[in-house]
Amino acid sequence: MEKAQGDFFKALGLSPFDQRLGPWRQAALHLFDKVWALSARQCTPLEEKDIVQIYLHCLVTVTSRQNMAVPEGLFLGNDLIIKWIKEVES
Repeated sequence: MEKAQGDFFKALGLSPFDQRLGPWRQAALHLFDKVWALSARQCTPLEEKDIVQIYLHCLVTVTSRQNMAVPEGLFLGNDLIIKWIKEVES
C-alpha cells in the first residue's frame, strides 16, 4: 500500500515532504476504515490487491476534494468501491 501511495503522489508531482500529505493520508485512512467495515459487513471477500485499490480510491476521493486534479488515465475507478465510498459518506 505504501508503494502505491508513493507512486500516486509522485505521479501528481508532489514531494514526499509536502505538508498536505499528512492530513490527506489521515482523511483517506479514516474513509478507508469505513469502507473496509462496510465490505466486511457485506461479507465481500477481498484480496490484498483489492485492499490497495480501496485505499487508493479513498486517497483519490480526498485529494480531489482538495482541488488536486488526478490526471486522466492515472487511476481507473472501480464501480463497487465507488458505491461503497458514496454509501459510507451518505
